[in-house]
Amino acid sequence: MSIAQPPEIETAEASRSGRPLGVYIHFPWCHSKCPYCDFFSVATNDAIPHERYADAVISEFDRRIQEIEPASVKSVYFGGGTPSLWEDASLGRVINHIFAEFDLHGRDVEITLECNPSSFDAERCRKWRTLGINRLSLGLQSLNNSDLQYLGRAHDASEGLAALDAALASGIPFVCADLIFGLPGRMPKDALREIRQLPLTALSHLSVYALTIEQNTPFGALARAGRLAIAPDDCVADTFVALHQELSMAGFEHYEISNYAQRGHRSIHNTGYWKGCDYLGLGVAAWGTVHVRKSGSVSLNERQRLRYRNTTRTQRYMELCGKNLADSPWVILPAGILAEREPIDTGTALAERIMLGLRTKEGINLDNLAEQFDIDRWLNRRNGAIERLIMQGRLTRDGSVLCIPFDAWFIADGTISELI
Repeated sequence: MSIAQPPEIETAEASRSGRPLGVYIHFPWCHSKCPYCDFFSVATNDAIPHERYADAVISEFDRRIQEIEPASVKSVYFGGGTPSLWEDASLGRVINHIFAEFDLHGRDVEITLECNPSSFDAERCRKWRTLGINRLSLGLQSLNNSDLQYLGRAHDASEGLAALDAALASGIPFVCADLIFGLPGRMPKDALREIRQLPLTALSHLSVYALTIEQNTPFGALARAGRLAIAPDDCVADTFVALHQELSMAGFEHYEISNYAQRGHRSIHNTGYWKGCDYLGLGVAAWGTVHVRKSGSVSLNERQRLRYRNTTRTQRYMELCGKNLADSPWVILPAGILAEREPIDTGTALAERIMLGLRTKEGINLDNLAEQFDIDRWLNRRNGAIERLIMQGRLTRDGSVLCIPFDAWFIADGTISELI
């Protein structure tokens, strides 16, 4: 299988080879649960059922691809949880099965594996390369030991840097790092000190997130009880600007609010989300959004697009995927596998394209959206808000392109909410 840099996704529309498609596989297990994390994960000290979970994911994949419209796979992304805990043989079986089904061998497809320094070593990294992994996303989060303790991480700063060195030495083409800023008691200079410890010229991508206190997390509970220190907004905003300036001077393109890339190294998988492409979600608690084949027994909207989420019950997921459910479509009907399903109408799809597109450097092109949506109707309802936001410097318009300027990115959520 190829490990070359995959091409950019240009459009969410179907081509001769099918709609652009990302495949997301969720691996739910972690050694421990970080107090800020609101992604579904299971902290375990018990043996992980590596082979059984791979069997379940492959079984789900085989069913779902029978029910989606023809697709052209652009990316495969293993997220979690901590997918670097998955045994190589099981991980490789899933990759090979997907590649065989879509005839991807020899093609340029981005294959990302999320990793933690605490479950990482050079030998495994070299093995991942032989499996076809061509992009590693390493969750450093911080290079300050007290901050790592605050965040509940299982590694220290030296272990994080050692893992990064091993990743860069492995020969895997694209190595990415995740960092969190905006922690209480930290100033912009502290964030810059951490950034300057990284081998920036060797990294292809950085995801740099402001700490967000999510409601259904231990941090959320502490915040509601008034027992969690919160960094002042102005300090977080100043850090955001300082990081932008530092990374821009280092040659990184700030192409989405939380994401930076060296030229040509944008995340293909995440770009698919932002451009409204379909993504096939596999595994416990995975989300997916796909165009499904027509079914005479189920009423969907005219575009036949459906969002779903799998059950969060790990054992039930594996049990059901191991059964013969031939008479029960998994994408369209719950059948015990699905926890949620939602037909996506054109209004919802347009709102999501606006919301996600405005988080990117390019913004949204109204002429392009008009090819798929009734953009004039949206403009008639939102012209007043658009003009007001432009006057406030929170939005720019150049012909048919609407963008949020960089100096208003930090308050982008409020701007987007006024538009949708």
